[in-house]
Amino acid sequence: TEPNAICDLCASTNLCTKTDVVGWKCAGNSPISDYCTGAWTGVTCSVSSVTALNLNQLKISGTITSSIQHLSSLVTFSMYSNSLSG
Repeated sequence: TEPNAICDLCASTNLCTKTDVVGWKCAGNSPISDYCTGAWTGVTCSVSSVTALNLNQLKISGTITSSIQHLSSLVTFSMYSNSLSG
């Protein structure tokens, strides 16, 4: 599901522990706030679905897992100048 994909990305990278991004907190596979109505750094939504992730130059490190495929409305995925694999 989409919330699981967001929380997987959070957990598999350092997004959950960064202090210079807003939102990006999960309890297990559940976001602790709504990433579409909240002000999650780099998240853009349309009709309650994530359409864009723009997380450029935020010193994010870690792995992008296959669960990213569950963001079925994702059109823009921009994460340049970070240290990511996957």
